Parts: sequence; C-alpha cells; structure tokens
Amino acid sequence: PGILHGRGILSGNVAVRRELFEAVGGFDESLPPYGVEDSDLSARFLAAGHTIAPHPGLVLYFRETTGLKAKLRKIHSSGQAEAVLWSRGHEAQGTPLAESQFVVALAALPADAVRTARARGLRSLPKWILREAAVRAGRWRGYRRWVKTGKAGEPRLPFLDGRGGAA
Repeated sequence: PGILHGRGILSGNVAVRRELFEAVGGFDESLPPYGVEDSDLSARFLAAGHTIAPHPGLVLYFRETTGLKAKLRKIHSSGQAEAVLWSRGHEAQGTPLAESQFVVALAALPADAVRTARARGLRSLPKWILREAAVRAGRWRGYRRWVKTGKAGEPRLPFLDGRGGAA
C-alpha cells in the first residue's frame, strides 16, 4: 500500500465492520508500540478497494493527551513507527532507506524552521519546532532501533495467519 494523504482513519476513534477488519488482517502487531498502525490499516483498506468515510450522526468520544511532555513522547513514538512503515515501502520499491536520510532531516530542522517562520509567522514556530524535533528524532531512533536491527521484522497480521500474513 502507498502513503496516505488525509484519507485514513484515526484508530483512537474508529468503528469498522468486523469482517472488513479481519479481511485486511487487522492491526500489524510488528509495529512499534505507538503510532501509525491506523495509517497502515487505512492503506490496506484502500488497497482492498474499500472506502473510508465518516458516518453521519455517529458520536465517538476521545480523551486528548494533555501535557507537553506526554504529547512529545507520543509524537516521538509515532515517528519510530513511521520509520518502520517507510522502510517497508522503500524495500518494496527496491530503494532501501539509509540512515543518512534521517540525519539530514534532523540537520535541516533550523533551515526548515526559518522557512516555516516566514510562511506562518513567528507565533507558530515554538510549537512547530518541538513537534518536528520530536518526530524527526523519533524517525531516526525508529530506524536505528526497529529497522536497522531487524527488530520489527516482517508485518504480523493476525487475521491473515495462513492466508498471506506472518504468524
């Protein structure tokens, strides 16, 4: 499956018919503990020809993460999982990720911050820098911890065991 651009689900708030969830394999259990499992699931739903859409009138409740430290920890963890998904996508295309890509992204943060300040104004900059630093550092750590070591391994889709998914 490809990269999603705003067409996915957020699994903190989702209702899915069980037979569809099982048909695409469910959540990939090989991913790091937090983040992007919903993007991966969304990509598999779309690749299988299903539609992702809001349901009119459906009410779901969500408890937002509070506190800067907790939010940054989640963003960092999500970045680790992104590195695993990116790696798998690149491998499928025959262009493996290189660690230097993550180092370059971190090194580019100051220049990107200047561009962001010019485009959005200085007021948004502190929040943007914190978020970007957390996610970029998370991606690099995810590459080193999960991809480079092989810890993530192959996707493990529990409902496809015996039908194309890893056990």
